Amino acid sequence: MSPEFKRKALLMALNAADSDEGEVLNDLVIRQRALKEYEDAFLNRVNQFEASQREQIRLRHEELDKITGEFNARIQSNLDEVELRHKEFRDWQEMKRQELHRFAEAAALCVRRRAWKKKEPAAM
Repeated sequence: MSPEFKRKALLMALNAADSDEGEVLNDLVIRQRALKEYEDAFLNRVNQFEASQREQIRLRHEELDKITGEFNARIQSNLDEVELRHKEFRDWQEMKRQELHRFAEAAALCVRRRAWKKKEPAAM
């Protein structure tokens, strides 16, 4: 149907219903306003939902950061314990080195005495 034919059919229907174009236009304005209000309210609900979800996400991030911090502290504690064991081992190695040095000094003294004692009777 052509637009002009549609227009004439509408005017006939309005006339038969004892109405006019002004009422239709007013009704369209009211409906358009209602749709806009509904859209605004819908957007407002979506924005409120988003804000609520963002708050939940923020709280979950805080919780995750707390848990991550706790686990990082536990991991660091384990690493500190490992380092302590390594330090204890290095300290033990240093004591061993000192003890071996004393052994070597004692052995050197014993070897010199024996060599000296052996030389003395041979020299006589």
